[in-house]
Amino acid sequence: PSLLHRSAQPPPFLHIRGRRGTNDIINGIYALSDASVWTTGSSSYSAVHVARQNDRPVWSLVNPPGTNSERQLFVYRGTELDTWIVGTRLGDGRLKSEGGEGGIVARQRLCAGVGDTNDPSEISAELAEAPWHVAEPCTDAQDGRPVGSLALVADPLVCLQSMSEERFSEIRSNWRRTFGACSTRVANAPKVVEVSGFPEPLDVLNGRLERRPQAWNWRPAWHRLVQPAVFLYRDAADSKWVLGLALGEGHQRLAHVYTGLENPACGLVWE
Repeated sequence: PSLLHRSAQPPPFLHIRGRRGTNDIINGIYALSDASVWTTGSSSYSAVHVARQNDRPVWSLVNPPGTNSERQLFVYRGTELDTWIVGTRLGDGRLKSEGGEGGIVARQRLCAGVGDTNDPSEISAELAEAPWHVAEPCTDAQDGRPVGSLALVADPLVCLQSMSEERFSEIRSNWRRTFGACSTRVANAPKVVEVSGFPEPLDVLNGRLERRPQAWNWRPAWHRLVQPAVFLYRDAADSKWVLGLALGEGHQRLAHVYTGLENPACGLVWE
C-alpha cells in the first residue's frame, strides 16, 4: 500500500550542492516560479520564469549579478510520479536513449509507493530509490551505448535542500558585497602567476600568466599574452578556479581546483 504523505507547500528556493567534476553546473540556488517570491525587474538576481511542468512546481537556476553566466537549468518533476529532474529544458524526465525528450542533467527516483509531493527537498535518503544520478559521457561502450553518449551515473554526494527567503536574502546581500569589492580584489591579486607541472597533452597550460585589468566573475583573472591563449579565472558559481583556453562561466575547462581561497597561486593541486 502507498505510504501516507502530506501535501507539502513548495519552498521558495532550492539549493543543490555536492557535485564535482562533469556537470557540476547543477550546483547552485534555484528560485520557485511563483509571483510571491519573484523579483521581476530587480538587479538582485536573474532566473527564468516558467510555468508549472507536469502539474508540479518548477524552480529555475539563479544566476548571480555580475557573473558571466546565462545558463538555464530547471528543477521539475518528470511525467513519472516518482522522478525529479534537473534539466537544461523542461520535458518528460527521460533521456533520449529511453525514448524521452532529453535535456536531462540529473535525476532522482523515489521508492515505489512513497506517493507524490510538491517539494523535492522532502525526499530523504530513506525515501529515494537511489542517490541522484548525474549525466556523464560514456568513456567506453556500455549497455550498447556508443562512446561519448550520456549515461546517468550515481553520485551520493549530491544534496538537494530547501532554502528560505530569509536565507536567500542573506546570500543576495553577500553577492552585492562581493560584487562591490571586485576592483580591490584585482588590485591586491598577484600581477603574475606561473603555471607548471601539467604533462602532455595539458602542458599547453604551463607558463607565465599576467593579471587582467578587469575582474571576471567577481574575481581576478590572468591570461597568457602570447598564443596559445590560456586563462586562469574563477567560475561563475564561485566554487573553483579554472584553467582554460577562453574566458567563460567555468563549465568548459581543461583543469580546475575546488577551493575557497582567494589566491589560486599558492601551491594548489589541480585536477
